[in-house]
Amino acid sequence: MPSGKVHNYLYQNHGSLCLEDVSEAWGFGGFRFSNGAIYADLDNDGDLDLVANAVASPAAVYENKATTINKNKWLQIKCKGPAGNPAGIGAKVMVTAGGQHYYMEMSPYRGFYSSVEPIFQVGLGEHKNPVTVEVAWPGGGYQRLEQVQPNQRLILDFAQTGEGQLQLPDVGSAVTFAKDGKAPKFRHQENDFEDFDQEKLLPHRFSRQGPCLAVADVNGDGLEDVFAGGARGQQGELFVQSKSGGFSSMPQPAFAADRSFEDTGALWFDADADGDPDLLVVSGGNEMPRDGADYAPRLYRNNGKGQLSRDAQALPAISCSAKAVAALDFDGDGDLDLFIGGAVIPGFFPMGPRSYLLKNDKGIYSDVTAALAPELQNLGMISSVQIADLDGDKRPELVLAGEWMPIQVLQWNGQSYSLATTKFGLENSSGWWNCLQAVDLDGDGDQDLVAGNLGLNTRYKASPEAPLRLFAKDWDANGSIDPLVAIADNGDYVSTIMRDYWVLQIGAGNVKKLFPRHTRYANAAITDMYAPEVLRSGITLDAKMLQSAWFENQNGHFVVHDLPYEAQVAPMYAIVCQDFDQNGLPDLLLLGNDSGLEVETGRQDASNGVLLMQTRKGEFTCIPNRSHKLWANGDVRSAAMPDKQTLWIGNNDGLLQAFSLQ
Repeated sequence: MPSGKVHNYLYQNHGSLCLEDVSEAWGFGGFRFSNGAIYADLDNDGDLDLVANAVASPAAVYENKATTINKNKWLQIKCKGPAGNPAGIGAKVMVTAGGQHYYMEMSPYRGFYSSVEPIFQVGLGEHKNPVTVEVAWPGGGYQRLEQVQPNQRLILDFAQTGEGQLQLPDVGSAVTFAKDGKAPKFRHQENDFEDFDQEKLLPHRFSRQGPCLAVADVNGDGLEDVFAGGARGQQGELFVQSKSGGFSSMPQPAFAADRSFEDTGALWFDADADGDPDLLVVSGGNEMPRDGADYAPRLYRNNGKGQLSRDAQALPAISCSAKAVAALDFDGDGDLDLFIGGAVIPGFFPMGPRSYLLKNDKGIYSDVTAALAPELQNLGMISSVQIADLDGDKRPELVLAGEWMPIQVLQWNGQSYSLATTKFGLENSSGWWNCLQAVDLDGDGDQDLVAGNLGLNTRYKASPEAPLRLFAKDWDANGSIDPLVAIADNGDYVSTIMRDYWVLQIGAGNVKKLFPRHTRYANAAITDMYAPEVLRSGITLDAKMLQSAWFENQNGHFVVHDLPYEAQVAPMYAIVCQDFDQNGLPDLLLLGNDSGLEVETGRQDASNGVLLMQTRKGEFTCIPNRSHKLWANGDVRSAAMPDKQTLWIGNNDGLLQAFSLQ
């Protein structure tokens, strides 16, 4: 076993969750076997020094010269606690300086046999004026000190505690959310299926894409109702709104008969032009074999009173694991045609699934994809669709987002659809797109785009110059597709897949011929695994950006703007665009998380829901969750607003959440 010595790492915080590796610049370039570290102000100069223990070598003491170099102000606070707790473990301190609030809790433990010096260290930057210090002691007790001078160590004595309570600052929010007690108790219940048993090298599960939510006035009473899709083995439900604002489930025998389907996308629209909304539900997932009846879309006719019955003759016999669906009148004949976007070919990731354009002829639909939109037959893995007039010519475009593909635009020329992605400047927008919204975000009269991506809080990295790359082929000729996700590294591409997983996928014999030991595999480029001509004979897909973003429409050409970093902490699956604070500019609520990524990447569940308020055109401020009080930390897959004051959030394998907008 090689030694594996590495240098210690230190990251400088630049704010907004962005950290820079300054290890070598700040004096940690030496290679060591460090196995423990603590910090303390060893020389009492106001900055924190470091001590790092190591195996088979002396401990290292690193003197910090920050206060000498940058002359920043500081404050140290030491607690003199009660008997049994002399260091004041559990005390909470808040320092207020120049409108900034610094909040800390006393917990000095830093690993096995490691504790830092039990002090509060507050960096004040260039702030020279006196500050306010508040402390809340464990078990009760409060102190407040005014006019505390910087650049000193302050001793807080529990014996001097008084009455009061520490109040966290209210950063203010023009909008708050409250749990809606009138919402139905609906729980999405995933069935027991593991994608990785079937396809070991998937980047994430495709069987956990529900529930879908769709809103319409189903029974004609002037109130919006909600359809919530079920997982495989669970029927969907229709919730009808009462005049009091509550919702109750309206039994639908047709849903009970179709409980074997996985409901991943839904759309209310008037299919037969009789004045009431009908329901189209598309089926998704990854469990059943490709081309099976389990992936058939279903059209349910409405009798005008909210009672639905499935019309088995309305749709052509197609099989498509999908979740993106939209209604549009592409031929201008006055009725609504359909688009259904293929999300994946079950068992054959990442082969491009077929998407469908269906023409409406008096409520009966025919497949016209090959004739009118041939590029939809192998465009990519579609996650979301929007119908929007991007160039102002009164003919809406078909805008598609998906995985390992750019945001694609198909334009209608009066006779057929053709790709116009490059025309709109979106050719370099390939990513892992999960959701898409078209909205006039900057108020200039044209349609912009907002798109939810994988985010920047993963081990994957991508850029236009060094995209994340996917190589796929039946490498071992056994009839299955073997995908390899690779990341750029100094001009080469290296596999992100551990050798053991590659062995499980293509067999130990195939791997051991090339890489008998892990060391050789760890240092191998993709071209060491397979010759360039072999790689070119398979599927190659790129992701050039992983950040969620909005695309500004500038006279029919889109310019990308990254959303604030708080929106990049997790994959985003649902977007709500609404002027929450009523300042005339649309705001954004992004919802997501994904617990279904492969084990080497792990759970991506850092989002609690991200509310971005647009303060000026194109400029967004993230409002903390503790201010707006919306907490959505499940695996969100959908969101809907039955009215402008009510928000429903659909969680995969979890309870439906409902909030009232205050």
